[in-house]
Amino acid sequence: MTALSFSIIFGIIMSVSILMMILSLKPIPTVKAGKVDKFSFRYDFTGSKKSDKVICGDRVYSTEGLTVLSVKGNSMSAYGIRTNSFVYVEPMTDSKMKNSITTHPVVVFTIVDGSKIQSQYKLRKFVRYVDNIANADWATVYDEVGDNFTMRLSKEDFMEMMKMKVEKTTDDKSLRFVISETLNEQSSQYEYSLHTVDTIFGKVRYVTQQHIGK
Repeated sequence: MTALSFSIIFGIIMSVSILMMILSLKPIPTVKAGKVDKFSFRYDFTGSKKSDKVICGDRVYSTEGLTVLSVKGNSMSAYGIRTNSFVYVEPMTDSKMKNSITTHPVVVFTIVDGSKIQSQYKLRKFVRYVDNIANADWATVYDEVGDNFTMRLSKEDFMEMMKMKVEKTTDDKSLRFVISETLNEQSSQYEYSLHTVDTIFGKVRYVTQQHIGK
């Protein structure tokens, strides 16, 4: 066998091997934990197949009906979610579910008008619902939140931030909104945002550092 023939055969074998490896990869949607304008590819790839169980702590849970997302960013690190973690999300598929959150889960929102190559989701900590944001009494909202959730801004800073968010929103201010919390990784300061309820995708049920296949 000549050196040229060997090179051709070796090249074919390598190409087939690479193709088989690519075909075996399982694309997992990504979710941004941080600034929405920070670039993050729409999918992460892993060799694992979709698992029907997840190990969280020392227990095994079923993932039936849950959506797995690969986290990009550290804005939810205070809640045990860091970049390259996997979150298992319970989709909230109707208005009743989206309007019935009573605790403070980490929530996945759909990024409105997102790029086709960037992540279509973002992670935020659910704080509370608020109606009629144009006329909301933000001081009262702050006090009410403080009854069962630790705010990470002073009342004055929160009020100023919310008034600025209301001014910037292009959504119908008569809709029901969600106040959410996120850590700005650049400034190391916590920020609060407003999202319409209809942009809720689901709430995080489990977090792992590894996606385990069957």
